[in-house]
Amino acid sequence: MVFPTICPTGTWNSVGTLIGNSSSALKNVAVDLLSGSAYAVHFAVPNGQLLNVAVPYTAIASNLAGAWGTTVDHYSNVYVAYAVSVLKYPGGTLVAGGAGGQTSPGMAYGIFVDCFGAIYVTDHAYHRIQLWTNSSVGVTIIGSQNGTSGSGPNDLLAPIDVKLDQQGNIYVLDTNNNRIQKYPPGGGTGSTVGILPANSGANSLFVDDCGNFYVSQTSGIYQFTSVSGSGTLIPLTFTGTSNGIAFDAQMNLHINVNNGAVGSTYKYAYI
Repeated sequence: MVFPTICPTGTWNSVGTLIGNSSSALKNVAVDLLSGSAYAVHFAVPNGQLLNVAVPYTAIASNLAGAWGTTVDHYSNVYVAYAVSVLKYPGGTLVAGGAGGQTSPGMAYGIFVDCFGAIYVTDHAYHRIQLWTNSSVGVTIIGSQNGTSGSGPNDLLAPIDVKLDQQGNIYVLDTNNNRIQKYPPGGGTGSTVGILPANSGANSLFVDDCGNFYVSQTSGIYQFTSVSGSGTLIPLTFTGTSNGIAFDAQMNLHINVNNGAVGSTYKYAYI
């Protein structure tokens, strides 16, 4: 299977196309690089939802209290993180967490699935990243096993999202420490590769295939290069706050926007 390479060197049309609406409190967005289908998460308690992006959205799964993260694997399976669990669709199979307590995520936020099917889970409540290679055992690879927070190179404070690059390096959006941390494959000693302003509202992360990364903040999408620790705002037009970021195989940029009681998904064409 040949998988598309995401390595933008250009820019994006500043005016997006509306591709999904009629929801509110949207969080992550994900795109299937093979089919082009897009998915979004509606955050609500108790009735969070995994949505197929369309006008209007259609629900793939409901009753997902506190749903936050979503991703798509190399075989077009869709994953959603909510509460202490991660489910895989089609089928809604439990693939991570679910048990409660410190053996499971205390609050599962951003997720990533590698080409081998291993699942990386951002545990917002216990300040850590867990690796799940089967549905019954999660291993803490970054942060504290007992849920202790901190600001050291190997500590996290209420992290939001996790992504991997092509070399297996792990990037963590450590929002409450106002930084993006990079770790070698499997964890280890972290280094700060991006600085965020205080109260940025950073909520999701994307790493491309050239070592650049992108952070969704409430004010918009910031692009960080592999040689610069400060982000540059991508000029996109929208009304509201941005949540979530994803690219399709043509490197078009997808974001969710919340504007009061209305949530929408926009696609910005790569040019």
